[in-house]
Amino acid sequence: MKDLIAHPCPSADRRIEMRAVAELTPARRHARTHSKKQIRQIAQSIETFGFLNAVLVDPKGRVIAGHGRVLAALLLKMTHVPTLEISHLSETEIRAYVIADNRLAELAGWDKELLALELQDLLTIDLNFDLGVIGFEAPEIDLLVQGLAPERDPDDDLTERDAAGPPVTRVGDLWRLGAHAILCADAREPQSYARLMGASAPAWSSPTRPTTCRSTATSPASAPPGTASSRAPPAR
Repeated sequence: MKDLIAHPCPSADRRIEMRAVAELTPARRHARTHSKKQIRQIAQSIETFGFLNAVLVDPKGRVIAGHGRVLAALLLKMTHVPTLEISHLSETEIRAYVIADNRLAELAGWDKELLALELQDLLTIDLNFDLGVIGFEAPEIDLLVQGLAPERDPDDDLTERDAAGPPVTRVGDLWRLGAHAILCADAREPQSYARLMGASAPAWSSPTRPTTCRSTATSPASAPPGTASSRAPPAR
């Protein structure tokens, strides 16, 4: 609190001014780097949304924050940019703030679920600009959106079966599902196929015995007509 009182921020006296880009100079020992790709991205953002963040400068016109925006302005051949003069900090404090302004932004994170939801919504809107201007490339956006958990359909939730209650399906039950049928029966018994398919004989079957109960293999002679074999596969 003491430092805040020592460095009041007279916002009423601070105004954004348009200054010539040629009059601005970079901060001494500016350690933050900007690749050509990033400068192009900043330039695309300025073209799409406008120059929304003023460049912070000291009374001598040296850039305190906004070096990337100045470089993007040069790429766009802009002659003037909005600036905000900072006069209440000492030279040492400005040097420290230049580092803090860049480093503190790096320490922020993303709530990836909320980010993915926001990107998903933007993808469904008919935008009048390329979504790439936000800094995420198309593969990154796809991965984030694909990582979202699908919305659960209440109809997909299965009721837990009460092991102590009566069984829902017993051997011999035949369930009709439109044109389909499911029979609870022994796949090694010829009569199971007759009940399930009537006069139509299967061309081939590959039954698998339940892993939770013992079963003895039957001979190939007991296989229903038209099947390769009804012998139960050996335990693995």
